[in-house]
Amino acid sequence: MPGLVTFIVLLIFLVILFNMFSFTNHGSNDYGDTKIESTVEREPLPSGSVNETGYYTDNLDAIQLSAKLTGGMKKFYKETGVQPYLYLASADEIVEYGSLQNLAESMYDELFTDEAHFLFTYTEDASYAWEIWFVTGTQATAVIDTEAEEIIYQYFVRYINDYDLDYEEVFSKMFEESGELMMKEITSGFDVARTALLVVGGVAVIGIVVYGINKNRKIKLEEQKEQNEFTEKMMNVPLEKFSESETDKELSELMKKYNESESK
Repeated sequence: MPGLVTFIVLLIFLVILFNMFSFTNHGSNDYGDTKIESTVEREPLPSGSVNETGYYTDNLDAIQLSAKLTGGMKKFYKETGVQPYLYLASADEIVEYGSLQNLAESMYDELFTDEAHFLFTYTEDASYAWEIWFVTGTQATAVIDTEAEEIIYQYFVRYINDYDLDYEEVFSKMFEESGELMMKEITSGFDVARTALLVVGGVAVIGIVVYGINKNRKIKLEEQKEQNEFTEKMMNVPLEKFSESETDKELSELMKKYNESESK
């Protein structure tokens, strides 16, 4: 018990120390020299915020396997509460709208009836030079903030430059992994120390309870031992001595002791 108390005191000291020199465990993924980080604690949008739609428009004829693409997009939706939408625009559309930005802003209003979508537009020319533009619904900005958009962009750059991946894999992995990272719980040093203290505190309580049970059991065993000794002594007293006054006195004392023990 003294050792356990010392351990608890040391942990309390660690909590204070962590509070003074707290660190933050940011969500991050490393890819060589590129670190993709999330430093903001985010909550998903409430259920019912989105009027659900499809997941993509492909005017580049780039998508061959729909399920391969939408698998990661649906995981993003589940993590964030924001439904993503991929719009692959053709060169003719860019000419018609004047720019990818104009097309994206127009498409948001045409495609959705809520402010809880995230529209990712992409186009490329004959030499595969690409261009992208985001449009985030007003409500969706509670989750997809500036940092979250940067996370999505970093994953996009990571995977669009991996020539072993097809379009479905590029966008599916981009959405799935960015969603996981931006919603990752941020842990501080104080949180870690507090959790450790709660665990050890629980162990201490268990130790005290066990100690109390063992102590109570020891008392019961001692009482049982006394009762057994009384019974054995009674069995060894010759019957002819029960009438003697001295034996009566001894018997009375033993009976009194037995009754007191039994009443505990």
